[in-house]
Amino acid sequence: MVGLATITAARAAVINGTYVAFVPIVAMVLVRMRPRFSEYVGIGLILAGLYAFSADAGFSLAAGDLWTLGCSFTFGVQIVITNIMVKRSDPMALSIVQIVAAAAMGWIIVGARGGIGTPWSEMPWGTLLYLAVAATALVIALQTWALGRTSPIKATLIFSLEPVFAALFAGLFFGERMTGREYLGGALILCGVIASEALGRMARRPEREQPAAS
Repeated sequence: MVGLATITAARAAVINGTYVAFVPIVAMVLVRMRPRFSEYVGIGLILAGLYAFSADAGFSLAAGDLWTLGCSFTFGVQIVITNIMVKRSDPMALSIVQIVAAAAMGWIIVGARGGIGTPWSEMPWGTLLYLAVAATALVIALQTWALGRTSPIKATLIFSLEPVFAALFAGLFFGERMTGREYLGGALILCGVIASEALGRMARRPEREQPAAS
């Protein structure tokens, strides 16, 4: 939120997307998980798609860029750690811990900044409820449950579709038009996800077809 207050959505999109590159590095450090060849291909296509999607964002780093980059890195760490913890803990309990901790930190920051400046009567309660329930609590619960059933790298490849869905919903709700470069970027991101899964299945097929040792 601090980053988005000072940079454009296009810049935020391309910087947030860098967690696609952070997650394999974090996974190798924490759990010694090396990406497969298919995942390297997917990561490459997705990074190319993110660049095409937001090429006009530029790459000089200001304060808002650094906040957003830090957010991207910590999100990558969160994906890997959640993948580890959810295999030892109940997904719902782990989700509640994350939500309560995030809420507590949020109120601490609000208090440190002098409290809420907007009068209660002017608060957009419908928007806030949606962001709190659907876009935060429900999403964290679903993400935690899903991360217990896949690898952090594969989950990250799927998460990379976020800017594509954002562009589609912006078109549906606000009539925003996608440029040719954005269509190209979206296609590259989608191809990256599909290529990673398809190549991964092709690589695993010979292993399944080998006869079991007697």
